[in-house]
Amino acid sequence: MFKKIQEAYEFLSDPKKKIQFDSQEPFDNSVPSASDLDDNLTNFFEVFEPVFERNAKWSVSRKIPTLGNLDTEWSHVEKFYDFWFHFKTWKDFSYLDEYDPEEASCREERRWIDRRNNKIRNKNLVAERARIRGLVETCYKYDPRVKAKKNEEKLVREQKRQARIDRAIKKKEKEEKRLNEARLQKEEEERVNREKIEQERKHIKKQKKALQRRKNRLRSFGENYKFSVEKINYMCNFYNLEEFNELFEKMEGKNKREIFAILNQSHDSLKLVIENREKIDQEHKRRKNREEFNWTEEEEVLLSKAIARYPEATRGRWKKIQSFIGGNKSVELIIARVKYQTKTSGSRRTLAEQYQEHSNASTDVQTTEESTSTPIDDWTPTEQKSLELALKKFPSSLGKERWKSISKAVPGRSRRECIQRYKHILSIIQNNRS
Repeated sequence: MFKKIQEAYEFLSDPKKKIQFDSQEPFDNSVPSASDLDDNLTNFFEVFEPVFERNAKWSVSRKIPTLGNLDTEWSHVEKFYDFWFHFKTWKDFSYLDEYDPEEASCREERRWIDRRNNKIRNKNLVAERARIRGLVETCYKYDPRVKAKKNEEKLVREQKRQARIDRAIKKKEKEEKRLNEARLQKEEEERVNREKIEQERKHIKKQKKALQRRKNRLRSFGENYKFSVEKINYMCNFYNLEEFNELFEKMEGKNKREIFAILNQSHDSLKLVIENREKIDQEHKRRKNREEFNWTEEEEVLLSKAIARYPEATRGRWKKIQSFIGGNKSVELIIARVKYQTKTSGSRRTLAEQYQEHSNASTDVQTTEESTSTPIDDWTPTEQKSLELALKKFPSSLGKERWKSISKAVPGRSRRECIQRYKHILSIIQNNRS
């Protein structure tokens, strides 16, 4: 008897063996189901609380949260389910081993027995975890606090969704209101503009009729008093309504001689005013033409360089060209000058090409050997035509080879003669433009 007590004490003194022994205790593994609960879940806590207390004995941790009741705070409920969803058990299933390693006859057999027993233990451990998991999921599914929390969150989500819908509707209504107001305002402006245009049209029509009546009246005066038809027509062509009214006021109550004098004086005054106006307009036009076309040769060269340096895609092109040229030439004058040269030359790139050709020609002239000058004007129409065709055929991009090719295309003319002829024609064109 004492020997058995001694063996039992030694067995239970080993922590591992004690766990194996405690794991063999009879235990109720049953899990409640939906059939154990009533319709209103009033017995929820009575059904599940004993089960969790019973299974808590297998927990590795000793700080085990309780199931609580309906008044338990949600933070405690979350801790409870977090603990049981991650439940860790100390239960040992080695007592269900199929073989005893001590009975192995060799090391290989012992290893095989260990692998076999570990496989059975893992299988039982997985089944135990699945049982606990099923218990927690069933409890969570029917927990009235969880249902209340989900309903509360659903209500909050619904409120937020409804708030978003209300904001969208309000925004849409506001936008529609704005568009409607803008449409009404536009319609009102169009109506006012139409009325204004109609009034102006009627006023102009009325003015035209009144003006025509006064013209007819003045012509009647001319016929009655045998006044010059030419002078009457001249006054009718230039007089406005106010001037007609002033004229008729002067003629009111006057005799034939006085009316003749008034008509002659009015005609002479009108003619003088028209002539002065025409002189002013002509002077203004001449001044504008002088500003547009009074360009020196140096300014023309600078403009050609600027056009070549700053092509059409350049940002702030005209300001840069103005800065490059310097002087008192405004942007408007520069644009007008370029348009004029483009119009007269028939090419939008004439200035840039002209400058490039002039530069190439100057370079070639400098490298050409000095020789006796040939008369520049001593060119036949056939030679001139051949030179023009060669200039079009051989572009300035060929460099020095260009004039060699041009001279070959013009029979009887050397390279230097072609260059001199080109420079001569170019200078004539520039002088005519300035």
